[in-house]
Amino acid sequence: MSTIQNNAGQHFGAMIADTLDAWEGATPEARKEALAILRRDAAPKAQHPVRLDDIQSDVWHAYELLDTIVDTIMEMEFVRDGKRDHQMDRVSALTWIARDHLQQIGRMIDENFATIARGAQT
Repeated sequence: MSTIQNNAGQHFGAMIADTLDAWEGATPEARKEALAILRRDAAPKAQHPVRLDDIQSDVWHAYELLDTIVDTIMEMEFVRDGKRDHQMDRVSALTWIARDHLQQIGRMIDENFATIARGAQT
């Protein structure tokens, strides 16, 4: 695992833990206000055109996230109660497959960016 991946994983893990701690300690009024903000921000926004470079960037960011998850899973125990944990095997395999598919999609976009940006001529 790269240092960047490790630092990102630790950073996001700490953020999630801090958020959950804050939520548990929040008053009902503070929780209500937080939910209102989250719901307002989740409301549909004015549509804007999706650009290919945004999609390309999002695909590579998702790949990096899944790559970090794969690295983390591979460091975990796959044995529980003295037996192979088949759920961990499945999670590992599915995450690995998703990561590899994102890498393929990212490479295809990279290799064909100009053609895709111009629009397919059929």
